[in-house]
Amino acid sequence: MELELRIELALDGYLLNHKGDFTASELLSRERAITRAFETFEPTCSWKIDSANTRYDQYEICDGLWGRSTRRIRLEPFRAMDIVELVPPNWDGAQWHQHWNDLEMNVTDFSFDVSSDLLVLVEYYNDEASRRIHFRTISGNSPNPRASRPYFEVHQGDCAVWDSCLTLMYNDYVALNFAAYEQDWAHMRRRGGALVFNWRAGVPVTPYLDVSDLAFLSDDWAFVLFDGTGNSPVAFGICSLVTGEVTHKFELPLPHRRVYRARLLTHPGYGGASPATQARLVRPDPPLEIIVADFVLRFPRNESFLVVISIDLFLRKFESLKQQLPDKNAFSWEEWGPDVTRWLPSSQLTNSGFRSTFGSKMLVRSIRNPIATEDWGPIGNLILLDFNPRPILAGAKNEETERCRVVVHKGKTVWQSDHIPKPVESSLPFRAFIGKQVVNYEDVHLERSTMICRNEHTYTVLSFLPRDATGTKIDPE
Repeated sequence: MELELRIELALDGYLLNHKGDFTASELLSRERAITRAFETFEPTCSWKIDSANTRYDQYEICDGLWGRSTRRIRLEPFRAMDIVELVPPNWDGAQWHQHWNDLEMNVTDFSFDVSSDLLVLVEYYNDEASRRIHFRTISGNSPNPRASRPYFEVHQGDCAVWDSCLTLMYNDYVALNFAAYEQDWAHMRRRGGALVFNWRAGVPVTPYLDVSDLAFLSDDWAFVLFDGTGNSPVAFGICSLVTGEVTHKFELPLPHRRVYRARLLTHPGYGGASPATQARLVRPDPPLEIIVADFVLRFPRNESFLVVISIDLFLRKFESLKQQLPDKNAFSWEEWGPDVTRWLPSSQLTNSGFRSTFGSKMLVRSIRNPIATEDWGPIGNLILLDFNPRPILAGAKNEETERCRVVVHKGKTVWQSDHIPKPVESSLPFRAFIGKQVVNYEDVHLERSTMICRNEHTYTVLSFLPRDATGTKIDPE
């Protein structure tokens, strides 16, 4: 039975991490129920959480836990926050949670890694001309003994962009992603910057990088985005976490100086030792993970689109190109891109939050577009995109259910835009689970068994954990 469990998990894009108190038969039934509920958009429970204004909340989603600032007033620093397990409020077991009424400092952002009992807090000081990145314990909000120093300092004079600073955890690394909106020629545009440091060693890994955004590919490589400022091409880059240098660039078929906003949608590293019982049972299979680039272009008209990149295929392509073309450090789109990406329809899918990816999956919403060439369901519906090729190779087909329509995309598609001189082909296979219910959310976020949907004053949490009316575990099939 355990072999059958591992095979089905692998087909769905996951690895068995910990069986907990379940037998193999119980866990197999549980995982089948989650998959079935997700793929038919039938949550087993939903609840709402109120907020004075969700636009000003800072939050993080990782390892089945949701951290969120509380009692924040607009964009002022906050001193209180919660981390809670993503299970229904009346779950049939203790819901893990941690609450801080006073963090003892004025905080502007945070991250956490429960496997290392690590809480990362970003504090403004020196009249906002400096930031301290504190390494605290989740269990006691005291200096983390695993860190070689209690905090790391960053100063405005060392960073070309300073306005906002968001953190991203990945094992021993913490990335700081800076952003600001500024005038560029005739319009405003988002400008970014990033740096990475090792929180255990307490040393910088990279210098300040003039990039739009940064995410992690592995313990050896970071992925960066160049938005085409000046005469530089719009491109991805790969940054060594050994040398701290951007070693190679991967050009995109987009004009420079047209990008209004460019960001990477990704997920923190998966710790695998979460106190959330439900989260530590399985983990995403690394070869199936994705990163998504979210672009908004301007002139001759506003246009938004998503580029999905398979991390494993990208790294394989990178190693192949290094061997074939050892003297090159910049590759054209035709050399690297069509087989490892999927360009999603222009201005048809949107509202993806910064934590809208999990493993091979991504949660989006459809928007109205009069020139749409594909039916993505009613305007405002939820759509789950799964870039795991294994079910497609196993013969997955288009399906129709009461609440959801499934469409399999396994051939090349052509992306055309007023901004580019020729069409762009891409071929990363995926399945689209297109919900039929119209909803109205400002953005959406994804975890293994949960969707978090944000409106101005409310979060709607949709749980797909298997449970009956009394909240007990499901019986094995």
